[in-house]
Amino acid sequence: MAMRSILSAITMSALMVGEAHAADWQNQGAEVRTGAFVGARLKLSLGDRADAKPHAQLALAPSRSSISNGGFIRTRIGEGAAFDLQPGSKPALMIAGMRAESALGLRSEGQARPGRKLGVSSSGWVAIGLGVVVLAGGLYFLHLVDEADKASD
Repeated sequence: MAMRSILSAITMSALMVGEAHAADWQNQGAEVRTGAFVGARLKLSLGDRADAKPHAQLALAPSRSSISNGGFIRTRIGEGAAFDLQPGSKPALMIAGMRAESALGLRSEGQARPGRKLGVSSSGWVAIGLGVVVLAGGLYFLHLVDEADKASD
């Protein structure tokens, strides 16, 4: 009986198998460009998490664009560093999608007394985040000025 069900399962799967086609060679990535994203992001939850709040972020993140031979362009933006604003929460500096104090190991969880402050204050993190964004924007502006100067020659 078991042999008969195995044989019929193999026969049914053989009947359902279709022809497999390889991807067209023209659509393979021909060129990859890396860069940076400097700007504002708005993150909204589209899933079933009802408690997820929208986030507004000023971000500096790596980007990667793949350009295929057929002209299709796909751009991906990483997490990078961001100054995160969320309703009902303190502003936070994020690194790779995590709060900076967690990402850098500055938060000593479970080891401090409840009333004692450790590390950098919230306003300090805000100042650091704004400084990073201003510095990145200034460097990008200098890059644009240099490119415009090269193009005018």
